[in-house]
Amino acid sequence: MKFLKQIGFYLFVISAIIAAIFFYKKLKGAKVPALDAVNLIPDSCSVYLTTNNISKLNEFVNQQNLIIDKLNTNLFFLKSTQTLAFLDSIVINNNKLTELSKQTIHFATYEAKNNWVITLNCPLISMSKEIAELLKINLNAVYNNSHYKFKYNNNDAYFLIYKGVVCISNNQDLLEQIINNKHKPFIKSNDYLVYKNTLDRNSALGIYINPQNIDNSKNQIKLPKLLLNNTLALNFSFKPYKINANGILKTNSNSILNLLHNKRPGNFEEENILPFNCVELKQYYSDNFISSLTSSNDLNIYYDSLNYDIGKEFKANIESKLTFFKTNQSIENNVVIKVKDTLNANLHLQLLKDSIYLFQTTSYFKLKNNSELFNPFETSIYKYGWLFNGCVYFFESKINAELTIANLLAENNLSKNTKIITCLKQEVGTNINYLYYEAPDLNNGNINNYIKLNKNSYQNFKHFVFTLKNSSNGFDLHSTIDYEQENENSNGKLFWTCNIDTLSITTPSYFKNHNTTENEIITQDALNQLYLINSKGTIIWKKKINENILSQIYIVDIFKNNKYQMLFNTQNYLHLIDRNGNYVDGYPVKLPSKATNPLSVLDYDNDKNYRLFIACANNKIYNYTIYGLKAEGYTPLITDSKVNLPIQYAKVGLSDYLITADVEGKIYTFSRKGDGRIGLKNKCLENCKDFYVEASNNINNTFFCYLDEENGSVHKISFTDHKEIFNVKSDGLINFYHFDLVDNNRKKDICFTSGNTFFAYDLNGSLIMQKNINKPLFYAMTFINENFSKLIVTDSLKTQTTIFDLNSSKLAQFKSSSNSIVLDLFKTNNFCLIFANGNSINCSKL
Repeated sequence: MKFLKQIGFYLFVISAIIAAIFFYKKLKGAKVPALDAVNLIPDSCSVYLTTNNISKLNEFVNQQNLIIDKLNTNLFFLKSTQTLAFLDSIVINNNKLTELSKQTIHFATYEAKNNWVITLNCPLISMSKEIAELLKINLNAVYNNSHYKFKYNNNDAYFLIYKGVVCISNNQDLLEQIINNKHKPFIKSNDYLVYKNTLDRNSALGIYINPQNIDNSKNQIKLPKLLLNNTLALNFSFKPYKINANGILKTNSNSILNLLHNKRPGNFEEENILPFNCVELKQYYSDNFISSLTSSNDLNIYYDSLNYDIGKEFKANIESKLTFFKTNQSIENNVVIKVKDTLNANLHLQLLKDSIYLFQTTSYFKLKNNSELFNPFETSIYKYGWLFNGCVYFFESKINAELTIANLLAENNLSKNTKIITCLKQEVGTNINYLYYEAPDLNNGNINNYIKLNKNSYQNFKHFVFTLKNSSNGFDLHSTIDYEQENENSNGKLFWTCNIDTLSITTPSYFKNHNTTENEIITQDALNQLYLINSKGTIIWKKKINENILSQIYIVDIFKNNKYQMLFNTQNYLHLIDRNGNYVDGYPVKLPSKATNPLSVLDYDNDKNYRLFIACANNKIYNYTIYGLKAEGYTPLITDSKVNLPIQYAKVGLSDYLITADVEGKIYTFSRKGDGRIGLKNKCLENCKDFYVEASNNINNTFFCYLDEENGSVHKISFTDHKEIFNVKSDGLINFYHFDLVDNNRKKDICFTSGNTFFAYDLNGSLIMQKNINKPLFYAMTFINENFSKLIVTDSLKTQTTIFDLNSSKLAQFKSSSNSIVLDLFKTNNFCLIFANGNSINCSKL
């Protein structure tokens, strides 16, 4: 017995060891890779990019940003954004690969042979084989010895998985060097150590650029001279109409920026000495330009009997910064310097002058010699000088001198250009050492010196700002670019305009893109063409539907698979169209008689079992299923007169009510089966324009509500047939009313316009809001949440839309020909106003 126990004990120990080995291997395989993917990026890259979420970055760049959309006319940008979309498509098309999209991706390019490499970790080591197989299928790749080969953009590309790291490259030799450790890792370079915090920040995109490894003459993007002898790293954030970048710039020994190291920084304060029409501005800040500016023989040849050194004195007289600027009248450089001593400045100009010109009330000088006064910062040769209000100006040409002088004498200075000044106040910090500002759309195509674009691609790039500030690692860098479209004869700002074939005849509607969750826009023109427009103002498709749309456009999910369709009615048909512009099978559905009211779509239990109610000219109210079939068990409700109002639904206690009224004012309440429920004797107005059912748990406190426009009163008819009336104020005739949420009690209120005033009352007759806009009003709606408090109105002629800020009372106005809708287009809490103006659909920031 003892012997058997010993055998049992040894068997137990052996099985425990085997189990431990087995589970250790399982556990080891389940571990995250010990090798970080960034370790496989070789050093000496020209550009390195990293992102923590490839799908989110692709969403920002390819779906949400108007600036990138325009930059894509440049081949380099187009290839870059296509590559990003390609990488995202690898993981998004397979549920098992979606975890890859959450891994940090590293991408590097190398000037030699235009090589590139991408690395990212598998979520778990044990997933390596599965991911390799899925990538092989998705990429249509072929395995060859140690790696997989596939085609991308008609070129060969390769991938392999090494120690839990996915490696992709266009060069198989580069892949072999990486996995055989024949490269120096970028992560161990001095540059990476300097930029690590910038690149590792939890931003949408981090970029490192080493211009020394870039052949600037061969690329479609040319780096400015200021950056050529420096390395830099940036982290980017994206908004639909703006891109921000922050980071570090590290100078090399021969960089011009070394002249600004340890120099006293300054603030932008030149708005009163620059002309109104500035389109480009450069400022170098220093407390000592004597040591920075190259000596000029053109200046130093002028010595008097005391060996007076004009060059040295001229540089010593510069106060603290050099300000170079261009105007929209010329591509020429101009410069203005504040001087410490105006008498010395005048003496210098007198010694340098060749002749004097009189212009208006002032005089300026032609210089004896053409001088590079501000080398090495700028090499422009200046021929004219002017002393004005403690500043010295230099110009390249006589005509540019006189145009600028005329502006400044008339006090037509930059301080009056509120757009530029507002931008500079927002984006330029205090104590900076370098500032560059440009209005790309006005700067004579200057952007094409760096990025080759079609002219209309950058015409709405309003502001570009780049600043540097001394720091321990070199310079802290901040940059931003804004996209903004102007609306003619308006003080509002448009982000984009989309032109359709003819006049828009509807208020724009929204549609949900099930791929991106973003909102898109639907409209119809005078030719009855239906348009779907994406969030960046591009037409996705247009479709002829033969009749005008009568109802709102409902978003439904007929197949219950989170893919959406648009549902609406015209006079003779029900229409259900998918996002590709195709009719769903069974549609359009011919109505028994012409529709007299807009379609109502109800989802009683929020389970996508939709019910469609519509009234027709034969005085019957029909009920259809979402499949376009008449609902079984429902008997069409016969009405005494035509019904123009939509059908509303209310749940009162445990009972369901469907409610509407005919043109004679008779109110109908009926069940899901079409049976009449309550025979109300009280009527609403004839040809009532709108109503609202205020529901509760019992019929005593459930009301049919409407506005008596002629007598200025709110009427409430209870489901027990009791009527209450509340008087409201007005400025004469009531133009338009509807029911909307205004305050925070989750109950709709009644909103109306009268004369120049907007009124909002609750349904107990209490005034909530009264706003005068100083113009005849028609349609009005409020948009109020934790960030916004806006009143949006359309004038009585429907020619102008006004956004009224309820907090600041500021107005923004736009030419328009329709009512507006408010949309969070990109699902980023950046709400936009969408409206039509003739044959254009416009988008403005709210």
